[in-house]
Amino acid sequence: MNNASNLVSAVVNMPSPSINAFLVVADYEDEGWRIDQQVKQKLIDKLDAGLESNNPDIFKLAVEVKLAKRLNNFVRIDDKLEVDNSYITFSEYQLFLIESGYNSLPNRQNLTFNKGTAKNIIDGIKIEDANYFCYWLSLRDRSSQLSDKTIWYRLLTPKEQRVHNIPENKKTAIRLVRCKLPSKYNQLAEYLIQSEWKKSDEETFKLMLQVAVREKEGYLDANAMINFPCEDLCIIDTLWVSASNGNFGFSIQKEIYQSVGGKRDYNDKIWIAFSNRIGWMRGSSFVDKLTYDLNAPIGHLPKILKNNRKYFDIYNLLDMIENIALFSRAETCRL
Repeated sequence: MNNASNLVSAVVNMPSPSINAFLVVADYEDEGWRIDQQVKQKLIDKLDAGLESNNPDIFKLAVEVKLAKRLNNFVRIDDKLEVDNSYITFSEYQLFLIESGYNSLPNRQNLTFNKGTAKNIIDGIKIEDANYFCYWLSLRDRSSQLSDKTIWYRLLTPKEQRVHNIPENKKTAIRLVRCKLPSKYNQLAEYLIQSEWKKSDEETFKLMLQVAVREKEGYLDANAMINFPCEDLCIIDTLWVSASNGNFGFSIQKEIYQSVGGKRDYNDKIWIAFSNRIGWMRGSSFVDKLTYDLNAPIGHLPKILKNNRKYFDIYNLLDMIENIALFSRAETCRL
């Protein structure tokens, strides 16, 4: 077996080693080269000390090595999805705050980083803050961009946990997913990950018109819903569910509609019950305005069909039929 101990020792003893030097060492480890235990421990100690260092350059180097190793070790689920096998730590989150300036923005979560916690999992993170971490990382890693697809980092969805049997025991920690998105979805992903719910709603409608080739008509009819491409519907839904921590999305709406007895045929009482549950109606009247934040009822967004009439008429009836067609398509597409 080849021995990389001398090379690792040289990296450990460098006065100013680069990130790439440490990553080369990691590659040797992954390829099974032998590294003496004493040398390996010195490497670990050097990086661990760097994560706790008050020297910003030393800290940055150590945490960038940690983050780079994380990104190189995602577990591939399929040709479109890779999942991190651990949670983001205090040191990685601290690098995000330093580089992005996110902590200085108003209404942001204040966090204290105590000595000795650099390698601990950072927990208790609000969904908006976790999303912004994903956005920062996506922009930082944009060197991975392909010709027609873009790399995005986002949060794991409950469905992905269930379908792929991925253990998830920390609801407010950051577990990353890396996915490839067709470039036409970049704007929607950006709006959602920044909690721009109204813009996300509008962008969703715009994209669905584009995909259904209904831009000239300017609306989606029941036939367009029934024949909407499953891949595109799944992408849109997953982005909404991930960014909202399971509060918003077509699949969420479909489950609520079915839970109140909804079928493929329209029924007044069932539609009113559904619309009251998700905040589109109060009693027998439609609400004047939608709520574009996470305080909205579960399933409130997206709402791509928005007749502004307060009471039932033929236009609202058409909206309802088209929504039911969309839920039917969501069922067919296994959302």
